[in-house]
Amino acid sequence: MRSTGLSIALLALCILSAPAAGREGIPLNNYTRLGQRFTVAEAFDGLWIVVPSWLDAEGGLTLTLWESPARAKVLARQSFADVPDNARVNLHLPKPLPPGSYYWEVHDRTGQTKVGLYADTLEAETEDCAFFDGKPNAKRWFVFGPTCTGSRFIEPGEMLAALRPDAPTQDKSDACRQLAIVGGKEAVPALAGLLADEPLSHIARYALEPMPDPSVDDALRTALGQLKGKPLIGVINSVGERRDDRAVEALAALLRSPEGEVASAAAAALGKIGTPSAAKALEQALDSAQPALDDAGLCCADALAAKGRRAEALALYDRLRSPQKPLAVRTAAMRGAIRIRGLPTLVEHLHSADPSMVNVALWLAQHELPGAEATLALAAELAKLPVERQAQLIQALRNRGESEALPALRTLAKSGERPIRLAALQALGPVGRAAAIPTLLETLTDPDAELAKAAQAALGSLPGPEADAATVTMIESADKSRRLVGIELAVARRLKSASPSLLSAARGPDEQVRLAALKGLRELAGPGEFPSLLGLLVEARTPAERDAAERALAPLCGKTDACAEKLAALMPQAQPALKPVLLRLLRATGGPQAFQAVRAALSDPDPDVRASAIRTLGEWKTAEAAPVLLELAKVSADKVPCLRSALRLAGNKDVPEAERAAICRQAAALIERDDERKLLLSTLGGIHTLESLDMAAACLSNPAVKEEACAAVVSIAEKLAQSPHAAKTAPKLLEPLRKAAQSTANPTLAERAEALLK
Repeated sequence: MRSTGLSIALLALCILSAPAAGREGIPLNNYTRLGQRFTVAEAFDGLWIVVPSWLDAEGGLTLTLWESPARAKVLARQSFADVPDNARVNLHLPKPLPPGSYYWEVHDRTGQTKVGLYADTLEAETEDCAFFDGKPNAKRWFVFGPTCTGSRFIEPGEMLAALRPDAPTQDKSDACRQLAIVGGKEAVPALAGLLADEPLSHIARYALEPMPDPSVDDALRTALGQLKGKPLIGVINSVGERRDDRAVEALAALLRSPEGEVASAAAAALGKIGTPSAAKALEQALDSAQPALDDAGLCCADALAAKGRRAEALALYDRLRSPQKPLAVRTAAMRGAIRIRGLPTLVEHLHSADPSMVNVALWLAQHELPGAEATLALAAELAKLPVERQAQLIQALRNRGESEALPALRTLAKSGERPIRLAALQALGPVGRAAAIPTLLETLTDPDAELAKAAQAALGSLPGPEADAATVTMIESADKSRRLVGIELAVARRLKSASPSLLSAARGPDEQVRLAALKGLRELAGPGEFPSLLGLLVEARTPAERDAAERALAPLCGKTDACAEKLAALMPQAQPALKPVLLRLLRATGGPQAFQAVRAALSDPDPDVRASAIRTLGEWKTAEAAPVLLELAKVSADKVPCLRSALRLAGNKDVPEAERAAICRQAAALIERDDERKLLLSTLGGIHTLESLDMAAACLSNPAVKEEACAAVVSIAEKLAQSPHAAKTAPKLLEPLRKAAQSTANPTLAERAEALLK
């Protein structure tokens, strides 16, 4: 049967052309069932509907296809749950249906919320229309669509008729494609008749291969003795895909074919069949140099092994392990043999003179043959192997990660040759875990620094509370070297619970340990350790310790409300050498209380402390320090440091540009020296406002700072020219840019100015 597809096209057009204003969501909640009668002119194998769920995505329904609104025969049915809003759900048919009129319905709503269909309003009444609880509405149409199969034929009889000798080639091809799905024994003779037809042989085999009937195998075996060339190769491939053991004799004969492609295809088919008779046929031909035979032999041996035919599989594997075979074939065969024979063969190959065989054995040791027995057997071989292979096997045991290897690894870590000791130490952690700790601790003091470092690294990566406890014990040890290693381990393990022990070590008698502990606290201390660290800062015995304590405290500043209060309380009675440190920590803390403490330090009798307070205010996070610095510059002998600090604050990009420009304007009125004026211009170059441009332009006539002024003007103008308000500000840039272009002796700067002017 052939169809024009016109009805389907009209159906799709009707769905797509319905006016959007007439589309309405119809909840199934208001009805028991909603349905649609429809007509199609092509075969179809499914249909879809669009399901609104009013954003709930919780409801469900059942979709049933009937032969007609009379609902006498169910053709297909499927239920859908938790349907997303506006999802398109698909009903798949067991087999394609021919053209005609049908009827579908949704019913049996599930869930607690709304679920339903979309309905369009039609311009004219039609018999193919929506049904509401079985009653037709001639002007409503639910949004849906059939899924066209594209099939040329519906019934198997039509397909067989299309295979007649005088039928068009395209009809035959289409019929074969459909018979692959629905064909049975009755189709085999007709399809077998096409196997010799080279253009159609492939599609005929496509139809035959999935058919379960034994007559297919009979037909393909018959064809083996009748065909030549590409059709023969195709049939050989199909025989292999169907695993037909009765075809082994014919395939074995084809192994001797003078046509290489035929012989290779026969070998591959025998490999896929994978039976004892296929194995025997391949084994008799393996002395040939055909690569296809080797691959087929491996495939056949694997198939036999999978079926439990161990003896036949081993016979093939052993033939393929011949020294005359390519390396890839030998290694694959050896791998298969080890899988069957197990540990003895694996251990045997660890001692092979062929490095490739050793590598395969080591790979299998890491990825296959799991369990304690295999690990014990592998570990027992360690002492029997040369040094290089010992290291390889240690790595394999490490990757296995089974504790049965621990005794052997522990022995090698203590007394093996140096490279083996290193490898064993690296493997102890993954293999022994907590049980490896004593050996690793013992090696930490080894005279060989590399071995000691390896033990330390192994401890650092070892998981579990036992390793944590061992680390803390080392920090608390009386032995200096152990304490230092313990501190390094605590940092490597990110062991915050070691902080109390580190605080104690930071108060100990040895300066090296104290410094190491403070360094560790910088990484591990939390806000709770702030008071203790502050005490260590006050008690610092050397400048180095004071610096280390400051570094440990700085990350904690501002993380608790009491930071500023505690730091400010220390300022009055602190030694002059400590006050600059406290000022830096106050700056890191920030806030009103910290600011007041720094401001109070401006009156300190010690000039170094005053200078530190001025520098600290210049690095403040907010602009509130600027008025203090500028006011002090007017009345203090520290005018220059105050101006410099104020300008440094104006360079802080976290401060709004308007405030930064205001600081520069006030500072400019106080500047008397060209050095500070150059600093002012450098700061202005980073403030992209018209006010900063005017201040920079005012310095263009000063020979001492002319170049700095030109650079600032150009830098500011470039940014303003790129701003969203460039059109408005452009006229105000022209005169400063002209002066800068004429004044500068720097040709690159002059070019930048000219480019902006153009």
